[in-house]
Amino acid sequence: MAAGLDGLSGDWKGVLNYAFPPVALVGAVLRLVHEQGARVLLIAPQWPSQWWWPLLQRMASKVVDLHELHAGHPFVPVRQGGVSHPLGSSHASPHAVQWVAAYIGGDV
Repeated sequence: MAAGLDGLSGDWKGVLNYAFPPVALVGAVLRLVHEQGARVLLIAPQWPSQWWWPLLQRMASKVVDLHELHAGHPFVPVRQGGVSHPLGSSHASPHAVQWVAAYIGGDV
C-alpha cells in the first residue's frame, strides 16, 4: 500500500538488480552501485556528453547497444523520420537516443 519507494535508499548487494532510471538519476545509480559493490543491469541512453558516461563505461563489464540488438525493430518509436528523445525535442539533449544495456558488477 506504499505510495512510493526510494530505490536509492535500499541495499542493492547480493542480488542482480535491474535499473532503468530517469536520465537525471543515472549518476546516482552508478554512485550507489559503486559504493555498495552491487551488480546491476542498467538501461541508459548512450550520451557521451553526460558527466556519468565515462564512469558507466569504466564500471561496466559489458555494454550492449539495444538498437543493434533489435535491428529492424527500433527500441524507441520512430517519429517524423527519426528516433525521438524521451524528454521531447525542446529538451537540451540529443534528438536521437541510442539506448544501451550495461552490466555492472562482475563478469557476464
